[in-house]
Amino acid sequence: MANVRAAHVRRGSGSHEGLPPRPTCVILTGKRRSPQRVCRAKITITTMQFKFDWFIVLENLRRGIMVTDATLDPPAGPRILYVNRAWLKMTGYGREELSGKTPRILQGRHTDRALLRSLKVKLINREVFHGQTWNYRKNGEPFLMNWYCYAIYGERGKAIYYVAEQEDVTELNALRMRQRLLVNPQDEEAAAFFAVLKEWKAIRKAG
Repeated sequence: MANVRAAHVRRGSGSHEGLPPRPTCVILTGKRRSPQRVCRAKITITTMQFKFDWFIVLENLRRGIMVTDATLDPPAGPRILYVNRAWLKMTGYGREELSGKTPRILQGRHTDRALLRSLKVKLINREVFHGQTWNYRKNGEPFLMNWYCYAIYGERGKAIYYVAEQEDVTELNALRMRQRLLVNPQDEEAAAFFAVLKEWKAIRKAG
């Protein structure tokens, strides 16, 4: 995935910072041409008007979305700025509980710390992170979270936000791990996976 930048679009004789009210899309028509011939090729300009509310779109995505500020160093950052409804449903938190909080509220005993260090390195190096580890809902229940994380860059090329696309893949992986145990009952990774879930069931039963 390429770095995502805030739009800077040039139109006509002037330039406009941020998203223009009526962005344009240039479509080259005809066969493949050399750069010199492309400059002389006839082009079609298609104007597209975007008239929808991005907040409504984000709130209705099925995948959890979290947006934080660009401060990576604990304990101050990164602070959670926004989460969508899918994220709230996945974690059990309410928006009013997230003020001033960081993504570390999801971490717990079985969270892979080495993976989190890799996440920070990726973001510092302006790369897209992808990984999965155990996280924890508000009630303490572990779930296996698969997620992507990347930066949104401002006009000067500096990260201004981090976006995480997150999903609960516990059930999917449980099915896969059961299949692995059928093939190899001594599969250590599969056994460790179910040990985490068994531990939670014991805690809930004791409580």
